[in-house]
Amino acid sequence: MTAYAQSPEEIRESFLLLLNLMLIQYICLFILWLIAHLILAAALSRMAKNAHIRHPWLSWIPIAQFWIVGELISEKLRGNGGIKVLLIGCVTIVFRFLPFHHLYIDLLVKIPEPIYRFVSLTLWILLIYIVYRLYEAYAKKAWIHTVLSIIPFYAPIALFVLRNRERRY
Repeated sequence: MTAYAQSPEEIRESFLLLLNLMLIQYICLFILWLIAHLILAAALSRMAKNAHIRHPWLSWIPIAQFWIVGELISEKLRGNGGIKVLLIGCVTIVFRFLPFHHLYIDLLVKIPEPIYRFVSLTLWILLIYIVYRLYEAYAKKAWIHTVLSIIPFYAPIALFVLRNRERRY
């Protein structure tokens, strides 16, 4: 039996091919994210205009979209929905990226695992509730849309379809 050995040039070519494939994958994912963002922003902008919310152009800014969603469901959140949902969204973003920054977390903050899991679960439940309330404002069977929102790109498309409907509350 002979061992197969690659030359340094073959290893370099394989590595460059892998890097190119990863670059193409990231470019494709970015394009899909951009398309979903534009569809969602157009839907939220139209919903905000129809609901007479100040500054509907904020729906085009990714973090500010939380404020628009909160204002759309503010009645169900007992007022100040924009600020409440914006805070929940910002905390969720921070908690999503915490596991990827272990070095910084270990140096700055030590969060016990049970507390981290409890906060993460609570944030997920709050976000599901917010999505449900948004669908409830515009669709009859909101729970079906909420469950289907697990499917990637479903929520932007569903909200785009619902954008011109009258609010139910």
